[in-house]
Amino acid sequence: MGKWLSIALACGFLLACATEIEEATDAGKGFVKWELNPLGMRDARVVAVETRGPYALATLHGRNIDLRFFVPLSDDCARVLTPGAHVSYSKSGSFGLFSSENGSCEPVGTASLREWLARGPRRRGRPLPRGTARYRVFYADEGVVLARGSFPYANRLGFLAHDIVAMFPNSEVCQRAIQRGEATIEFRDGSRVPYWFSGESGICPISGFALPLPEAPSAE
Repeated sequence: MGKWLSIALACGFLLACATEIEEATDAGKGFVKWELNPLGMRDARVVAVETRGPYALATLHGRNIDLRFFVPLSDDCARVLTPGAHVSYSKSGSFGLFSSENGSCEPVGTASLREWLARGPRRRGRPLPRGTARYRVFYADEGVVLARGSFPYANRLGFLAHDIVAMFPNSEVCQRAIQRGEATIEFRDGSRVPYWFSGESGICPISGFALPLPEAPSAE
């Protein structure tokens, strides 16, 4: 176990370094230093909290912040993130930290991809090539699907792209992607929909990414 943990940590370090180097290498080509968490300290109000599989989706609104976050379904997060509550959001790790007099809660992902990317330095240059996402759907309701697997270009948000959870609509246009467990993924920074699956039936937008929790089955 110790050997594989060391390898995983080393891979994560190399991926983070490679991403930063790519974004900071050549200012003449429009590349700028990339930062995991583009937000600083903020005060916000919890607008809504809804359950999606092993996650809660919390919507927060405040000055210069109007975002949705994935958080664990834990007692700590439930005490902090109740609708109407006022919380402090501080820069910590990849997705920050919510705190109040009732405790603290650490988000594990974002369901506001366009807004999150827009708060960081914009990458300019040629569009990235298409990639292939491979995943396993482990949760579905009338509105959304959660799938765990490999999603190229998710490292732009600070993830190890080979094992994360993606959320996308449980809609007719997304059915092929849902059923096959594999789809062509595209990414365009600055687009209204930054990440999407493309296919014959149309565009299936990816609405969020999150770190996998123990309750989320592996894609293997």
